[in-house]
Amino acid sequence: MSGRPSITSTTNTRHDIFVWRSDFLNDATGQRTGFKTRYAEVDFSYTHWVADTIELRPEVRFERALDAEAYDNPTDTTNGGKKSPLMLAADMILHF
Repeated sequence: MSGRPSITSTTNTRHDIFVWRSDFLNDATGQRTGFKTRYAEVDFSYTHWVADTIELRPEVRFERALDAEAYDNPTDTTNGGKKSPLMLAADMILHF
């Protein structure tokens, strides 16, 4: 099993941070994920500090299983799952 993450972070203003992340994982034996496949992932996120104690963080993430239908496929059947999910998410952090 091998993986290679890459993260680039840019501070645009003192209240705004942009992050680009890419990752590759080779789960050759299926030990980590349950599927013998290679995975690629890209993620773009944005952090905005509204105040000194409030942080908003939306993100979009795309993943791809290169050799198997590893998503939504609990029984590992052919044509029983998907190779790619797209995730849109957001959170708010209150620092105290």
